Amino acid sequence: MIDLLISIGAVIVAAALAYIGGQRQGKANEKAKRDAETLERLERGREAVGHGRASGATPDERLRLNDSNW
Repeated sequence: MIDLLISIGAVIVAAALAYIGGQRQGKANEKAKRDAETLERLERGREAVGHGRASGATPDERLRLNDSNW
């Protein structure tokens, strides 16, 4: 009888640990995904700034052009 209780307890503990481990892995995946999206947005922004500077327009002309886009 004691052996049965010990094995049931072991199964419950194993299931709880697997559940907690899955939650941690899910949170880690979400954070990695957010970090990748942030890095992608940063790169796109830097690229856009570089294209704007390479356009040959002066900073005040770029500002006026940007204001007309809004």
